[in-house]
Amino acid sequence: MTLPSSNLDDKTFVKLFDDAKKLIPRFEPEWTDHNTHDPGITLIELFAWLAETQQYYLNRIRNENYLKFLKLLGVRPKQAAQAVADVTFSFAQQPGLDVIVPKGTRLLADQLIFETGESNTVVTAQIKKIISFYAEGWADHTEANRQQGLSYMAFGERAENGSALYLGFSDDLPFPPSRLVSLTFNVFEDYRDAKGNRVTSSSGNRKKVPSGIIEWEYLKRGRNTSGTWAPLKIVKDKTGMLYGNGRLFFLAPGDMAARSINPFPEKCCWIRATVRQEGFELPPRLNRVMLNTVPAVQRETFSEVLTFSATGCKKYSFEATSLALYGCNYVQVIDDNGFWKDWTDFKIEKNITENVITVIFNISGTGKVPRKGRKNMRLISYRPEWTDNGLIGRSSGFPNQQFKVQAVPVDVKNISLQVGRELMAGSPGQLSWEDWLAVDDFDASGPGDHHFVLDPEQGEIIFGDGINGAIPPAPSNKELLNIRLISYCAGGGEEGNVLPGAVNKIIGPVGAEGRLKVENAQPASGGTSKEFLEEAKIRTRRSLRQGFRAVTSQDYERLAGATPGIRVARAKAIPLFKSGLANYPADPVPAAVTVVVVPFSDAVKPVPSSGFVRNVLRHLDRYRLITTELDVKPPDYVEVSVSASIVINSRSNPNNLLSKVKEELKTFLHPLTGGPEGSGWPFGRSIYKSEIFGLLEKVEGVDYIKEVVLNAQGAGIKSDAQGNYSIPPQSLVYSGEHEVEIISPGRVCCGKGGI
Repeated sequence: MTLPSSNLDDKTFVKLFDDAKKLIPRFEPEWTDHNTHDPGITLIELFAWLAETQQYYLNRIRNENYLKFLKLLGVRPKQAAQAVADVTFSFAQQPGLDVIVPKGTRLLADQLIFETGESNTVVTAQIKKIISFYAEGWADHTEANRQQGLSYMAFGERAENGSALYLGFSDDLPFPPSRLVSLTFNVFEDYRDAKGNRVTSSSGNRKKVPSGIIEWEYLKRGRNTSGTWAPLKIVKDKTGMLYGNGRLFFLAPGDMAARSINPFPEKCCWIRATVRQEGFELPPRLNRVMLNTVPAVQRETFSEVLTFSATGCKKYSFEATSLALYGCNYVQVIDDNGFWKDWTDFKIEKNITENVITVIFNISGTGKVPRKGRKNMRLISYRPEWTDNGLIGRSSGFPNQQFKVQAVPVDVKNISLQVGRELMAGSPGQLSWEDWLAVDDFDASGPGDHHFVLDPEQGEIIFGDGINGAIPPAPSNKELLNIRLISYCAGGGEEGNVLPGAVNKIIGPVGAEGRLKVENAQPASGGTSKEFLEEAKIRTRRSLRQGFRAVTSQDYERLAGATPGIRVARAKAIPLFKSGLANYPADPVPAAVTVVVVPFSDAVKPVPSSGFVRNVLRHLDRYRLITTELDVKPPDYVEVSVSASIVINSRSNPNNLLSKVKEELKTFLHPLTGGPEGSGWPFGRSIYKSEIFGLLEKVEGVDYIKEVVLNAQGAGIKSDAQGNYSIPPQSLVYSGEHEVEIISPGRVCCGKGGI
């Protein structure tokens, strides 16, 4: 019995023909002869037959066919993604010495396993004070930093040069000297435009040019002084100068001074961030600054590999992971034939206090150590309960062998598989190991290619048939297992997006003493289930509708708005135009495009920094045609002021109406929220008195408009006899100070004012 085929469309030849013939009167009313002898009817029958034939073959396309078609387009269904949560460690008991929590420490959220993504030194110090100093004065954010849902400006509303953020820490020596310490910054990102839509920065891997420059310093102990400020050695800044969430890694100084800073009496050890180059489109705004915080990933690692280069030495030391410190370890070395051999003459020393693992060779005194080479040694660590060093089965030598692992979904990026081969005759059981590569399918695999296919959701590992993909050799000893995973972890799915406080237990030796506790203050995010085929097809259609080359003006504008790492509010591409061109469009510049960008900002006239412009230029340069001369620049702004005399009705409050009128003018003449559509003033659009008349007449309480006078200031503007203004194509307007005269029905002036 054959399986029923899918039926994408149940229309038969007769139905297709009848439906087409019914459309004739609508599209061709002059066509009146619908009999079979008519040539047009013959053509309709022909196309109905072709459609039914094509439909027949489409009904026999299976999911495997769609997957192949998607692969030809460079698209594959997405695998399950792992959720990530920031977890904060603290001391459950009286703090003593600092504790190192190694990378890969296992945490528990109900029944889900999370692992720390970085090593972390849990220090006894706490953030005791957070203060901002700027031109207008100072602000104490200590309490705001402790409260969920509150945010504060790190450098004030404008983040001018010299503005500073002070972080005060308890204890005289808050950090272990020369130890890598991290501060986690949770940055406010819930910015919304005038329509309430959330404005986010596009993700990307390219390094972002910062808009403003921040310098980090610490208060250094000095002789006979209250201390001096010295540079703090920053190892890595993942916040992008406090632009987004991330961690700041620095080497802890050993000469910090505990001092009080006027007007605050508390003595703290201080670290400060000072704005050395202003230009932030959005001044940094923080939700929280945290110590002892690292990311935790929802996964469970059973085996992992550290590959390194041999130098001919006897001893090698590394920063250890939790699995290396508390699990089992063995060493592999590449031999002269390119196979990996399990090395036997070695020992491993573990320094849990310093989070260091050391491999020492030549324990027997034979003088034999791994020879010098590049990436020719491996330290393989695995869970003690992980069966027989990761051995998962024995090859039978038959085609299309399948093996299964229990924990799913498998992390495809972190799986490494080896197959053992008996090379020496007369030495059964002596295996040399070779790496096999995971591929999506065997379409491009030849008979000698050491490939395997992994189904991450089912945990199935499939080998080739000897024609497409090699067959793993079978060992002579039928009890000998020769297929093993040296790197394997599992995790992912929507269930990993746990609520705040769910990650609250430490598993293993780090938490056995009960000194530490852990908790996630924010919910975990990023966990997604495997993408279904239909979802992949929809995503493909959507991506195919988006161009990947900048050809038209719309292409440049769309791609500029998608620049990774920054928030572009608006972009305008002006073809055949360069800055300084006076007689445009009469005198165009061939093969030139100027893109004007506006950042998302709270400022009256948002101006992008030089770094912002460089980010957009670098992004667009990857997509432009090779013959196109590209320029990216900020907009030129035109200040527009309105002088108006307004007669109000007797029921209106003059003062309230005055404020309402000015607010309407300010909103209408805004580069991001203004214009007739309320989505920002159109680039290069003229300002007409008639529009101001119409705007003011709609304000509730206005009887009629007596007079309106426009005044505009900016480069390249022109006025006509009616008092209207035209502006250049790269320009936008912003609201200046408005003079509004409110006249009561008795023609008495009740108030004047300007903003």
